[in-house]
Amino acid sequence: MKSRFVQGHRGKTAATLFIAISSFALAGLGVADKAKPAGGPIPLTVPKATCGPNDHPETELQGQVSAARRASGFTGFNCNLELIGQSRGDGANWQTTQFSEGAHRVCAYHGTAFTTAGRTHVGVPVIDITERGAPTAQGYLSTTSMLDPWESLKVNERRKLLAATNAHNGGFGIGGPELDVYDLSEDCRFPQVLGSIPVGTGANGGVIAPGVPQGHEGAWAPDGLTYYFGDNLHQTYHAVDMTDPTKPKEIAFFDMKTLGLSSHGLSVSDDGNRMYGVAPFVPSVYDPATPPKNGFVILDTSEVQARVPNAKIKVVSQFLFKDGSTAQHTIPVKIDGKPYIIHVDEGDSGT
Repeated sequence: MKSRFVQGHRGKTAATLFIAISSFALAGLGVADKAKPAGGPIPLTVPKATCGPNDHPETELQGQVSAARRASGFTGFNCNLELIGQSRGDGANWQTTQFSEGAHRVCAYHGTAFTTAGRTHVGVPVIDITERGAPTAQGYLSTTSMLDPWESLKVNERRKLLAATNAHNGGFGIGGPELDVYDLSEDCRFPQVLGSIPVGTGANGGVIAPGVPQGHEGAWAPDGLTYYFGDNLHQTYHAVDMTDPTKPKEIAFFDMKTLGLSSHGLSVSDDGNRMYGVAPFVPSVYDPATPPKNGFVILDTSEVQARVPNAKIKVVSQFLFKDGSTAQHTIPVKIDGKPYIIHVDEGDSGT
């Protein structure tokens, strides 16, 4: 996985939910001000972490594990990260999220795959992680979208809502238009289902999307009034009105095919007026003559945020490049008061 800062995850199978404490601070974020010389620029280098006596730091290139090491029973690298508890189940797939009710209760949720082979439970596990050393599964969410939410399982803490799209097997022609919504306000250990409702079909009074939407990856606008999701099959981003979470309806979409691009993950600005949607591309070979198609697109979502009738999502700019592939998602951050976008790729350069 590659990531980059710009100013302005396949194969992630896990059989266990891990709860850990890290003492590592991102020098480019939390300690940037302390490291900055008076009146000077922010340093461009990140200090190397000092690992503890019980750590197992990487020995090869970052992320590289040799075949010999794997064959001998590789158990992972760690540096300033310690396992303090785990909840074992039937496995997990792509997405985790959590909700905090303050210090007295914290709940975690993670996706599972659509397959039922060898499994005792299906759906999204609800895990009480308040006691970090003893996380405990409380139950399972098994409405349509929760059977395989892929990368769409997201919490909005402001509205105390959990949502996911039907991304059965990634939504590549198998998922569907359903959007599932749960209320976490009473007790996050026992989410209350508000609905499992199709969007983008016109059936519930919303706009009709170009092709029946297929779930894959999603994100909330920070105010919790809009849920966006990327549809890989139709290369589209969808905006769903969540003002009444019992009646979600699609109010706008953006077709990335109009730019010759695809869709995947996304993030939304604090004010809800910008969406940073990625454009994944996997070239079969690295060809200097091939135009860049991997990166991200900044979209103007101000009409959606303002609930303008027949709202349109418009292009602000594009940032495309050729030294990566399979754009995954974006993360808006501020460093020393300036806004930046962290862009993450799933793949490497060219192949």
